[in-house]
Amino acid sequence: MATTTTSLETGWRQEWFEIEDATYLNLAGQSPMPKVSIRAVQAALEAKKYPHQKPDSTFFEVPNRIR
Repeated sequence: MATTTTSLETGWRQEWFEIEDATYLNLAGQSPMPKVSIRAVQAALEAKKYPHQKPDSTFFEVPNRIR
């Protein structure tokens, strides 16, 4: 268990960009995003870039699965 906790405590810095000479006091308005969030946003933008090229099943699979 100590190994997992130690890796979580030290590994979180790898998911953030280097922030030099900045202190964020009010994170509600503007704050840096972790790398994983940026990758998710980029994937979402790519998925929405050409919706006319997606098969119709793409638009019905998830709603049908949720129902």
